[in-house]
Amino acid sequence: SEHAPFEPNAAWPPVFPFLLGMLGSSQIWRYLIFQILVASFSVAALYKIGVLVFERRTALWAGLIFALDPISAFWSINLLSETLFTFLFLLAIYFLIKFWKAGSYGSVFFSALFLALATLTRVVTSLFPAIVLVFGWFAAGMSRKKILTAILIFAVVFIAALSPWLARNQKVFGSASLSYIPSYNWYWYNARQFYAYKNHLSQSEAKTVFLQWREQTIKDNPAFNNQLKLQPFYAQKAFQIIAQDPAGYLRLHLTNTAAVFLSTG
Repeated sequence: SEHAPFEPNAAWPPVFPFLLGMLGSSQIWRYLIFQILVASFSVAALYKIGVLVFERRTALWAGLIFALDPISAFWSINLLSETLFTFLFLLAIYFLIKFWKAGSYGSVFFSALFLALATLTRVVTSLFPAIVLVFGWFAAGMSRKKILTAILIFAVVFIAALSPWLARNQKVFGSASLSYIPSYNWYWYNARQFYAYKNHLSQSEAKTVFLQWREQTIKDNPAFNNQLKLQPFYAQKAFQIIAQDPAGYLRLHLTNTAAVFLSTG
C-alpha cells in the first residue's frame, strides 16, 4: 500500500522497491543519481558483450547507439525499474556468453544470479531460463556432460535466488507466484482494449464489463480473495478473448506499438 497503515504488496517484485527505499525514500535525487550511473554501466556491459560476440568496432557502435537512445535516457531520469532491469539482464547475458566462450562454471553461476535479480526487478524474464536451457543444449564444442552440469548449476542458482520471494508470497497471499502484474496487465489492458475495439465500445464501457466478470468470479470462488489468486482467471479470460481473433489482436497491438514510437508528444 502507498499510505499508512502499510500492507504487503504482491504487485512488484522486491529488488527495485528495496533499492529505492535504501537510497531514495526521503530524497529521491539520490536514487536518480544511482540510476544514471547504472545506465552508464549498461553501456559498458553492452560494449563488453559486443567485444565477446563481434569485433571491437561493432561493440563501440552498439554502445554508442545505446548511450544515445532517447528512451533509455528517459528511463534513467525517472523512477522506473527499466534501467536497473536492463543492467542486470545485460550482465546475465554477458556471463552466459562468457560460459559459451570459455566454459567456466563460475560464469554460469553469475549469469543465473544476475538473471534472478533481473527477474526480481521485472518479471518479464521469468521464461528466459527455458530459452537458455534449449539453446545451451545445442552449444557447439561442449560435451553433453558439461552442458548438463551447466544447466543444473543455472537452474539451482536461479530457483534458489527466487525461492525466498516465492515463499513470502505463499505465506502472505497463499500463492507461490512472483507477481500478479503480467496476468493483470493482459486482462485489464491488452484484452480489455481489444475487447473494446472488437465490440465498438469505449474503454470505460469495456472496463465495466471486465469489472462485472471479475466480481462474478470472486463471488463464485471465495478463495480468490487477492490479486495473486486471481491470476488464473485473468490469464484464462484474456487468452479466451484474444484467441477469438489472434490476427486482429496482433494488428491492433502492432498499430499501438508503432504509435508509441512514432509519436512526437
